Amino acid sequence: EFGGEPVDFSKALDDASLAVDELFMRKRSAGVMIGVELFDEAAGGLFPGELVLLAARPSVGKTALGLQVTQHIASKGKPVYFASLEMRTTDLAMRVLCAESGVSLARVRSADIGPVDTVELAQASRDLAHLPIWLHDRPGLSVLDIRRACRRLASRVDLSLIVVDYLQRVTPSD
Repeated sequence: EFGGEPVDFSKALDDASLAVDELFMRKRSAGVMIGVELFDEAAGGLFPGELVLLAARPSVGKTALGLQVTQHIASKGKPVYFASLEMRTTDLAMRVLCAESGVSLARVRSADIGPVDTVELAQASRDLAHLPIWLHDRPGLSVLDIRRACRRLASRVDLSLIVVDYLQRVTPSD
């Protein structure tokens, strides 16, 4: 938590030492693990108050990775809010459903699925239904819209992660 006032370095070191002791006693990282082993080992997961940006060229899988991280964290019982300014919630859910079931999204979109696929998709849907994920889709979502939605959710659940897919499309407040 930011205090806003200057702090003596020795006080900051004392606080850091207490934090290390707490981590040692728990024998685990205080971060939220995202399920990407190299990142989790190197960074220790995601920490409260951090802003982490995932940037890459178009069509390299940023949304897919965001959804995988969302699903992984939610599978640990940690609530996640996912705002999308590019895809509908149905499309996002379909991506997760296909990944979980092993049924190709391309085959689903082209209606090239059979009875076995529908059984796999139905089972995956049942397995995923309990995940504490809230999807929010709307072109032109503003910073205030996202903040309002997160505050409303945070009054009911302890949000562990907020994902905003396509930050460039978020409408600024001013």
